[in-house]
Amino acid sequence: MTDRPTSRPKIAIIGGGIIGLSCAWELIRRGADATVFEHSSTPTGASQAAAGMLAPAYEAAMEAGVHPRLFDLCLESAQLWPHFAKTLETSSDIHLDYHSGPTLAVARDKRELRKLAETSTLLTDKGLAHTLWREDGLREYNPSLSVSLLGGILLERDGWVDNRAVLSALKACLKTHIQIDPSPDLTAFDYVVQATGWQGEACHPVKGQIAVLERPQTPPLHVIRCEGLYIVPRTECILVGATSEPGMTDLQIDNTQLQTFHKRAAELYPPLAKCALIGSRVGIRPVTKDHAPVLDVQGRQALAYGHGRNGILLAPVTAKLMADMLLDNVASPLIQAFAAARFLSEVL
Repeated sequence: MTDRPTSRPKIAIIGGGIIGLSCAWELIRRGADATVFEHSSTPTGASQAAAGMLAPAYEAAMEAGVHPRLFDLCLESAQLWPHFAKTLETSSDIHLDYHSGPTLAVARDKRELRKLAETSTLLTDKGLAHTLWREDGLREYNPSLSVSLLGGILLERDGWVDNRAVLSALKACLKTHIQIDPSPDLTAFDYVVQATGWQGEACHPVKGQIAVLERPQTPPLHVIRCEGLYIVPRTECILVGATSEPGMTDLQIDNTQLQTFHKRAAELYPPLAKCALIGSRVGIRPVTKDHAPVLDVQGRQALAYGHGRNGILLAPVTAKLMADMLLDNVASPLIQAFAAARFLSEVL
């Protein structure tokens, strides 16, 4: 990093998704003069299309091939979310529908049941609270679940939030600090934070589609997950998703895929069978090769992109780590694991 400015630093943030907005909010609260530059007034990024899950345990335990320190980063951000949500709600007067947990992951067959047992062992080793059930205990916990399920694991630390409410709240707090300008003049700024999600060859697009269902009379108690499928309860609807379509960049909705989601969700939670399909969401996730973000500062350039499917979860910790580096010249040992150098010359 270069020497920090002695006066109040001027910082430009390129990208108005949840990462860019969260960075701006944290920087301003800590004394910087920050401006967010968005290319369009119409949101089209992954932040507005997400389901809002905050799932450090599920992502770390159930997903293969990820960065070895991603779980630590996700867990640290999950610990920041209660204060982040409370402060943002107070500052914006917008309800975020934040839930700290739990999430229920279920198994339909013996292979998935073995995976849940492996997950339980991993979480026990890491000291994370959870409950592992066979089928009888699972249905005693929630009789509305399918009788065909063989078991489940309750992940106490995995929660969810209304991501669109979070975006609205951040924009309300930053309304005088957001400019619509696809090609801003950045010469007057001390630092520029690249938070658009897409930088160099380190990121590739992964399209995701979500079905929006009516809310049943007996809605799920919390998020339900099974392999690649999730069911997220909202106050006005149920979200079911999501596809993972590498290389796809169009925003066209596949209605057949949405109907498949509806059917699969009803197989896990039968009350959804009678709920109408009332809408959809679609977005393009920026995903790196190791499924973890790039967090780095190179001279005047700060990098905060490539959060993939964990952008909502990682917003608070990304904002904190960026502010620590830009304002206090402090880089934690954790953030060093996510530097751009791990992709060699592909990024910078």
